[in-house]
Amino acid sequence: MNVSSKHVDIIKRYEDGTYLDLFVIESQSNVDPSMVARVMEYESVARMRYIRQNFKKHVPMILTVVLYVGESKWNAAKRLSELEIIHPGFEDMFNEFKLNLIELNTNHKYNTGEKATQDFFDLLRIIYRKQILKEDLDREFNRDALYFAYVVTKNKELLNIYQKSEKRDVKVCRAFYEMFEE
Repeated sequence: MNVSSKHVDIIKRYEDGTYLDLFVIESQSNVDPSMVARVMEYESVARMRYIRQNFKKHVPMILTVVLYVGESKWNAAKRLSELEIIHPGFEDMFNEFKLNLIELNTNHKYNTGEKATQDFFDLLRIIYRKQILKEDLDREFNRDALYFAYVVTKNKELLNIYQKSEKRDVKVCRAFYEMFEE
């Protein structure tokens, strides 16, 4: 999918043939001061396309996640209200928009409350930082999270591990540890 000439990765989730939600993954290696507005645009365009193509009462959830892998700390707006001047008296009318930013360059562990999503973010953190935490060495990761991490990173080792595995959860960190050592 191309939105405003910017390429993004898309993960669609289905259940029993029903389209449930759409995750848009935007990778950023540089801090972009307009990122919160760009993401708001991505989501609006995706919703409008869905409405035009499949007019129904409800639109599936569309969630954009920005994966920041830059070396410096993210210092741009994470909320629309940090980007715009809101005049006194209009605060209640202002539609806030929040950027879902995952800073993979930090030691921060994001707790999503859902194993596959948590495993996905943790795998990306491991790959981008090239660092495995001791508690992750024998950890089993969700197989779908492994595949989605491959889609985002194009890391061939992830694809090899995914193709060799047949069960739901997969141990990957020992293979990464050996790869990082080389």
